[in-house]
Formats: sequence, C-alpha cells, structure tokens
Amino acid sequence: ILVGFLPATLFSFLLSRYGATPGKMIFHLKVVSKEGSNPTFLMALLREIVGKFLSSIVFSLGYLWVIFDHEKQSWHDKLAKTHVVSTQPLTGFKKFLMYFLFSLIFILPIVAILAAVVIVVINPAAQMQKARGF
Repeated sequence: ILVGFLPATLFSFLLSRYGATPGKMIFHLKVVSKEGSNPTFLMALLREIVGKFLSSIVFSLGYLWVIFDHEKQSWHDKLAKTHVVSTQPLTGFKKFLMYFLFSLIFILPIVAILAAVVIVVINPAAQMQKARGF
C-alpha cells in the first residue's frame, strides 16, 4: 500500500504546488483546474489515486480516451475536473520520446497478459511433474 500511495501523494503535492510532476515539467505540460489554476491537493489526490486506477484498470483505456474525447480529457482528468495543457510546443527528440512513452502505456499491459498466458500454458511446474512421472 505504501509503495502505491507514497508516490501518488508526492505527485499530488507537486500538482497542487507547481501544476506538474517532474515528467510533465520535462515535456512542458501542466495540469490545471477548470478555472485555469493549479488543482487543489484533494483534486490532485483524487486524480492520482482513484482516477489513475480507473484509467488503467481496463487495458489503460482511460488514458486512450483522450483520442476520442472532444475536450481531450482522460478518465482521471474527468473525475478530478482537470485538463492537461501544453506550456510550450514540443519539437524534435522530446516529441518522439513523448509518443514513445505514451505508446508503452498501451503495449506493456498487453505484453504482460500474453506473458501470463504463456506461463500458464507452459506451466514449468507441471512439466517437471510429468518428467518425474507424478
């Protein structure tokens, strides 16, 4: 529990204080409330803990939602009533890196599920038992 809540609490503090986490700062992104100010600590906590859990629970569909949403909000942004805005346009390597990292959000859960299926199908323990004649 501590491993999950400690970073989320830190990120919530950073969002309420600076409007961005270190990653967002690198990519010149900022999280703002409807009014255009930094989200409150409670808004940020709701976004980081409850919202991101909901966004990632089904193949990260909540993150992918920004593609379909007319306001370009993910599920955790909708829940906390926040928006992510760009403070500077991205160019060159930072733009490539951002697209690469964003695509990993969708690729990694699929790879994990496939790995779990392969492990269940192969089941090394069952193979060892068959070899020993159990």
